Amino acid sequence: MELSADQFRDILAALASQPIEEQKARKSPRVGVSARVTIIGPDRREELVSLRDISVGGVGLVLNRARAQGEKIIVRLPRRAEKPQYILGVVRHCTESTSDMFFVGVKFISADAYRAPIAAEDKAA
Repeated sequence: MELSADQFRDILAALASQPIEEQKARKSPRVGVSARVTIIGPDRREELVSLRDISVGGVGLVLNRARAQGEKIIVRLPRRAEKPQYILGVVRHCTESTSDMFFVGVKFISADAYRAPIAAEDKAA
């Protein structure tokens, strides 16, 4: 799943983004940002985290605890003139930076976050 060009442009404008970096090794260029966003984990608890970067295919987050590769989370992204965008994503990697800081890469898998399952038990429903 990828954000549409309009969704991506709108979210970036709301985050007051920096210019797009050139990155030849990536499928989608990332935009470095410094913002706070809300994520919702499989336990349905909301957590305010730092957003490091964003692309049409995912986000880079800074969390205070590790996340398992393959874990599904919902990312709440702001939009300028509309309600926030809730996007279901899957953790692709989690790297410990310090004892209480983890860099987490999340790949977007569905823009319809509240209709898609996020916990293992939701898959059976």
